[in-house]
Amino acid sequence: MTPSPLPPGTSVRLGAIVPPANPAAEPELHALTGAAAVLHIARLPVLAGDLRARCEGYGATYPEAVRAFGELDLAAIGIAFMSATYRDGPEADAALCRRLSEAAGCPVATASLAVTEALRALGARRIALVSPYPDWLTEWSRGYWREGGFEVAALTTMGDVFRAYDASEDELAGAIAAVGATAADAVLLTGTGAYTLGALARVGDTHSRCYLTSNLCLAWWLMRSAGLPQAPLLASLNPALAATRG
Repeated sequence: MTPSPLPPGTSVRLGAIVPPANPAAEPELHALTGAAAVLHIARLPVLAGDLRARCEGYGATYPEAVRAFGELDLAAIGIAFMSATYRDGPEADAALCRRLSEAAGCPVATASLAVTEALRALGARRIALVSPYPDWLTEWSRGYWREGGFEVAALTTMGDVFRAYDASEDELAGAIAAVGATAADAVLLTGTGAYTLGALARVGDTHSRCYLTSNLCLAWWLMRSAGLPQAPLLASLNPALAATRG
């Protein structure tokens, strides 16, 4: 990759790949990686078909999406999408990311792999899962975490529909809080398409729990992979994760 000048105050370039209609991943990742890194964005292609067809088809587009950055000198690339790798499981996900990393010449991770690494870095084994997915995709998600060695101690859904793109902050905060006093090591809100930062700040002020989201974990993974300290916003939302070395 070709070195190029960086804006003053920054030290690395990071890449993120997001689904075409995802409204939240880009602004949340910008906020969570902070001022030390320049975040460059590529979008996955628009695929025909319903949600299931897109989930089944997007994995095949990842190699071309990684190549879309050309010769830009990136320290790491994160794929802000979970659903395409749920069904295949964590081992296949990790293998895919290794192939993509080799092709890109820098570390590459899906959001699902980033969440897995964050949970392991925290030593979390029991998770309370908050899902904005329809039932079939929730089951794919639950199966992925179980296969990765995690116990799903509690599950809260937002109905048998896809709610990640249109759920309000109030709804998300309520869904996160609904897991109550479940004996879990971490509460995980899955899906990169929901605006979660406001909801996390609200529940974090009133509950002493470890709260994770897909975008928070992907931002953590990107900064860790680049060898940078975590940004202030991420550190304020999850101090324990920010303090880990992975």
